[in-house]
Amino acid sequence: MSHLPHNRAAWNRLAEVRSQFTKVATDGECRAPLQTLDSRGWLPESVTGKHVLCLASGGGWQSILYASAGAQVTVVDLSNKMLQLDEQEAHRRGLQVKIVEASMDDLS
Repeated sequence: MSHLPHNRAAWNRLAEVRSQFTKVATDGECRAPLQTLDSRGWLPESVTGKHVLCLASGGGWQSILYASAGAQVTVVDLSNKMLQLDEQEAHRRGLQVKIVEASMDDLS
């Protein structure tokens, strides 16, 4: 039996109740997106024009921050409700984020 329906339903519920995992990026975080994402300095100085794949990271935080930093972002998540948060926040901020509803264990 697949675990995917259970996981999808669980993440959809978390999105519906706006759990701590569904806090979208704030204006302050978007003003310094790479510093917010990378407090240890592992990322390059700029991600402008870079392709970034956010796996199982729907919810409107990572995708929005990378897009705010100029990256071309694709976010893949199992939960359509989590992806809606990414889509809504990207639209609100005028950012481009490609949304893909899929399980990260099957990206075919």
